[in-house]
Parts: sequence; C-alpha cells; structure tokens
Amino acid sequence: MPSDLRGSSHLGKRRRSLVGLDPDLRGPALSTRSPRSPSGPSLVAAPGRPFMPSIRGNGLAADALRARRRAMDASLGSFLYSTKLRAHKSCVNALAFSKGEGRWLASGGDDRSVLLWDMHEDGEERQPRVRLRGHRSNIFTLSFNASNTHMYSGANDDIVLRYDLSRLENGAGTVLGTPDVVFLDQEGRINSVSAHPYNDHTFLSASEDGIIRFEDCREAVTTKGWVTNNVSFTDVKWHPTDGNLFLSTDERGRVILHDARTAFKSTPTPWREAAVTSYVTTLSIALGNDIEAITGPEASSVSFTSSGNMFAVEFLLYGPVLYSLSDPIPLLTLTGNTLPNGDPNPQGQRSYANKCTTKHGSFGGDEQGSLYYGTGSDDFRGYCWKIPPLETLLNKREEIEPSVWKTRSNVSMAFAKSKTSIKYLPERLLTPSYRLEGHKSIVNSLLFHPTQPMIATAGIERFVRLFTHFPTTPGQEPIEPGDTRELPAREDSSILSRALRGELTTETEFSDEEAPGAEDLEEMKTIRLFDQ
Repeated sequence: MPSDLRGSSHLGKRRRSLVGLDPDLRGPALSTRSPRSPSGPSLVAAPGRPFMPSIRGNGLAADALRARRRAMDASLGSFLYSTKLRAHKSCVNALAFSKGEGRWLASGGDDRSVLLWDMHEDGEERQPRVRLRGHRSNIFTLSFNASNTHMYSGANDDIVLRYDLSRLENGAGTVLGTPDVVFLDQEGRINSVSAHPYNDHTFLSASEDGIIRFEDCREAVTTKGWVTNNVSFTDVKWHPTDGNLFLSTDERGRVILHDARTAFKSTPTPWREAAVTSYVTTLSIALGNDIEAITGPEASSVSFTSSGNMFAVEFLLYGPVLYSLSDPIPLLTLTGNTLPNGDPNPQGQRSYANKCTTKHGSFGGDEQGSLYYGTGSDDFRGYCWKIPPLETLLNKREEIEPSVWKTRSNVSMAFAKSKTSIKYLPERLLTPSYRLEGHKSIVNSLLFHPTQPMIATAGIERFVRLFTHFPTTPGQEPIEPGDTRELPAREDSSILSRALRGELTTETEFSDEEAPGAEDLEEMKTIRLFDQ
C-alpha cells in the first residue's frame, strides 16, 4: 500500500473510494442503473429492503423458513453426496451465505477474488455469477450486510473492501465487480469483518494490529470507535439478535463479550475496560505428583447459534469448545476419538485435529433439540456433532477443588482461571454424529446453509464442496470414507525446500487448453506442501 494513502496515526486514517487499486483489477465498467430500471433484475433487492425474510421474524415467510429448518434437521446425519464449485485458482479461506434464505454463497481465498454462487441453480457445472476484485493479497474473511445489498471483505493486504451488490447486473455469464469503498485504517492482516445484524451501514473489523474497529459507512470519518489489545485479535462477531453485543477472540486465547454502547468511545478503549464478560479459556493440566501446568491455547475463531444463546470457539491445538453466553465456564468440548457409529478409529487412521491452520466452524439445525456444530480438520474431513440440550450440559459439568485436582494419579485436563481456582470439567463428546469425506487436504471452513439441508466446506484445495443428503445430479454416487485422501507414509522433503526458496505458491494461472491436467498437477503440489 503506498505510504501517501495512509495517515500518520494508525487510529486516524481515512477512507477513499477505489484508491490505490491496480487498473487491471477494476474490470469492465458495470451498469449503475437504478434498482427499478426495467433493463433486468438486480442480483439483490433495492437498498434498504431485505432480499430474503429472516427466520427470526414473524409472519408466513418466517414460518415457512422455520418449517424448512425443521425438515433440514430431519435429514442431518446423512450428507453422503457432494459436488464441487470450481472457479478459484488457489486455496479457499473464507465462506459466507447471504442473510435470510441464503441464496448466495460467497467464497474468497488466495487468488484475491470473491466469487458469488447462486444456490438456486442446480447441476455439477454451476458457475459463479459474480467475481469481485480489488484485493492485493489473500482474502481471509467475508460478510454480507443485513439486507444483502453490500458485502465486506478483509485480506492480508491490510484493507477492508465494500462491494455494492445492488448495482450489479443479473446478466448472462460471470459479472465482474469492484469495491465502492476502501477502508485504509488497519495496519495488519484483516482477520475478521462482521456486518451488523440489522444496520446496513455499520460493521466491525478485527486485525493483526490488535484493534477492533467500529465503522459507520454513512460518516465522512467512518471509524466511530476502537477496542485495543497488545496482541492480535483473531476474530470478532456481532451477536445475531442483539445489535449491541459482540464477541472477540485473540492470540492469547482470550474470549471476551463486549457491549458497543460502552466499548466504543471517542478515544481508544483497552480490551479490559471494554469487557462485559471474560470467558474461562485457560487449561489446567494435572501431571500427577502434585504438579500442575497452566496453558492458554490460541482462540482462532468464534461462531454463534442463530439465537445467540450459545457460541463455539475454535482453539488451536485443542478443539471446539461450547459456551453459554450468560456463563463464563465452558459447557462442552468436542473430539473425534471414535467413529460416528461408536467404533474406535482404525489403527493408523488419523482423526479430528486442529494444529495446522485457522479453522472456522458453524452451527446448523434447530436449537430445540436438533442443534449441530461442524468444523474442519487436519485429517482432510469435516466433523459434525449433535449438541445436547443446555440443561443437560449444565448438569454434567463437574467442579473439582484445587487440592483434589493436583493429586490425580493420571494426566488430566480441565478449565480454570488460575492454579488456585476451582477446576471445571465440561461434558466431552467423543463421537461425532457424522464426518464429511472426500477432501484431499486440510478443511479450514465448514458452513451450514441457514435453511437448506446443505453444508459448504473449503480449505487448501481450490474448490468449494457442497454436501447434501440426496443426489443432485443423475447417477451421482455417495462419497465413501476411502475417497478421503490419507497422508503418504513418507513426506516429500523436496516440496518443503522448494517452498522455503520461494519456488512454490498457492496461486496458478493456466490457459483453457492446458488447464485440466496442469491445474490438477499444480494443486497436488500445493496440497503436498501442507502435508509437510
């Protein structure tokens, strides 16, 4: 980013429209017609009008969505069919469904493009309807605004882009789009953007510079407040139904609930002053012989249930942990120690792990007895667990006095605020409800469709997988566990050495003639790089 585009203060920079963008990234000019123009339907509704009804609302439309959600619940557990969405040139890091009925799926990754896919289209050869350009580096996060009229994206180039989807033509082929606003406030990688659940013009961003920014696009100076940290914020999420509350996670493993009314002031607010609730994330390890160790795994991402009553945190080197919004103590930890049928994992076969990449999970189903949580894994699979009722989880959580905890003869792990505080053993689910098979490398993101029996997954490979419980094309065969690639017995050290010398990247371009074979070969080189 050219230095003249940034102010001297990291808290006082300004926004500009389409500043500093390479000319070849702008693409052809798009129609700027009014949404009421008779020239053709717009991709989204007119500004200010929700494109789809909300499942949290009232009336026939909301009732229909809830009925569809219940039908989806009945099908969960049998996602044996999948199709690939192919158009990216490299790893896919971010997924987002549009609000309401979830007609549009957005995907972004290392090829610096955001693609929009129409979930109302059928067939194996589904193509992206929109390609959004503008970033100069890997895209990590995407978020639709409340009415689906705009999309926000954040990347490794230190900027947040906003795209006006209401001005894109719904024509034949793939439409090219460029940002209408560029936010230059950040001084590091953008780890998360989160659009407000109701207000179309405001959003939060969390970045590597240790700042959460509250932006209002209606203002000349968009940044309306800051929450600061001495380490990087890894994620930020608005509460899905309360427009004042939001959660943050950081590299130290802290998970904090904030209230925007007190967190954002005219001057930067340290995270401790902005905290409403600090959740217990520290692990106490009893090593026997009166020895105890305390550690805090990195909290890499957070996901709310649709009501916002519970949320899950992805912890690096540990696994997903569930919390109640009103309770700082964990409720549930998730593992993949056994197969979905309860049998032990076959000898030599890997199971759920989160050691290599940032994972993003999500909730699906109905919170009234049919709630599921899913996430990706280093063993090239997606994992989904059925979540017990909240009351059951509260009743099964154990509390252990510190003096008793340290005397355990076997190595044990619990959550605790400190060595001298009570230890908490939340319920532990060892068996996933089902696993999503078929990937050849690490799965970073798993996203339940908000209303349909469908799951999207993505990661190191250059495509998005859509899993369904029924065939979507004639003659489609179900995916078998053997379709998931297993790591080779011996790693190819030459791939790692080439990557360290800068001879390998995760983005490639091919002509139409050479694409089929060359693209598959280059993808396998990228995949093997992550095997190391």
